[in-house]
Amino acid sequence: MAISFALVLAYARRQTRSQLIQAASTLPAISYAVPGTVLAIGLLIPLAGLDNGIDGLMRWLFELSTGLLLSGTAFAIVRLHDPFSRGLTQRDRGRFKQDFPKH
Repeated sequence: MAISFALVLAYARRQTRSQLIQAASTLPAISYAVPGTVLAIGLLIPLAGLDNGIDGLMRWLFELSTGLLLSGTAFAIVRLHDPFSRGLTQRDRGRFKQDFPKH
């Protein structure tokens, strides 16, 4: 039933310029973006705890503050959204490597 609704909505969007149809077809697209954002934020919280634990250990052992090593950098965001960490197949990995230039 959901697939049928999606097909009808996609067809209606292509056939008309109605603001109602445009808004109705945008809403399901947002529902794909929100879970990833919520997941990333949900994983940043434990990562911040790990960061604080590392900082506390380094202060206790070496009297050296490390600050935010993981969650304070782009490392956390890149790692949480890294397509290679999602268990893609070798064929998919080859396709992604072709899409992105080497650094």
